Amino acid sequence: MCTNPSIGYFKDDCFIYIGSLKGRKEQEFSHDYVLVPCGQCLECRLHRASEWALRCCHELKSHDKGIFLTLTYNDDNLPPNGTLVKKHVQDFIKRLRRHIDYYGDCTKIRYLCAGEYGDLSLRPHYHLLVFGYYPSDPRLLHGLQKIGKNSLFTSPTLTKLWGKGHISFGAITFESARYTCQYALKKQTGEHSHYYVDRGVIPEFMICSNRNGLGYDFAVSHDNMFERGYLTMNGKKIGIPRYYQKICEREIPDYYASFKEMRRMSAPKVYEPMRLAARDEKLHKRVSMHRHSLEC
Repeated sequence: MCTNPSIGYFKDDCFIYIGSLKGRKEQEFSHDYVLVPCGQCLECRLHRASEWALRCCHELKSHDKGIFLTLTYNDDNLPPNGTLVKKHVQDFIKRLRRHIDYYGDCTKIRYLCAGEYGDLSLRPHYHLLVFGYYPSDPRLLHGLQKIGKNSLFTSPTLTKLWGKGHISFGAITFESARYTCQYALKKQTGEHSHYYVDRGVIPEFMICSNRNGLGYDFAVSHDNMFERGYLTMNGKKIGIPRYYQKICEREIPDYYASFKEMRRMSAPKVYEPMRLAARDEKLHKRVSMHRHSLEC
């Protein structure tokens, strides 16, 4: 649930927007008012990361292999000011595709990449989910683990293709996918966006394969999810990703109309702002502890 929502209400199948919930008391609203997520608070960013992670797990079902890959810079190749460079990772993907084509593998890889800065070192690095590829020369990194209990490996081939520092890779899981997609938790927005100008660096970013988004094959073959109104992963309910909803609206509009009405009827009602503020504080503490446990 968004911790900084706006409010509005439905009238004649149209949504009337009112404004922010901040500074208002619960008594001011009738039972017809519903909450509108802000899209920027920690809760909204976590929800968006979970949606992307779910899509990535569904994309993996369309391939027989895949890796969770991390690219880092050594001191000799660190960009000026320690900034992320989107072109560096795009060029790496091009070199990887040429390498695959050269060795006669007809597999067409797909990917998602998030560029971010280290929590303490602020050094730029990239997390990638690469679908349809597994290196032929994996080398186990003994004693190193990350993203739960999955072992990490390196690869001379991938190290050479990257050419700017160290690489490591492991399995694609929901946890590693969500870890990759949580780049948005660090991104400074609004009044804090001057942070990047002051440092002379570009913001965290995410790029991915297009021409049918990640998870497209799953979405078109599982339209019954709109009857339930949710999906599950590891035994937990997750809302249907917005991208899947757009596919449904375009290709099976009758299903989407029913789903939209079901969602409207179950929309959360207004909560006291103080309760949302307390929830936001608790969530920040929990996420901080969770990220630390993954990075240890």
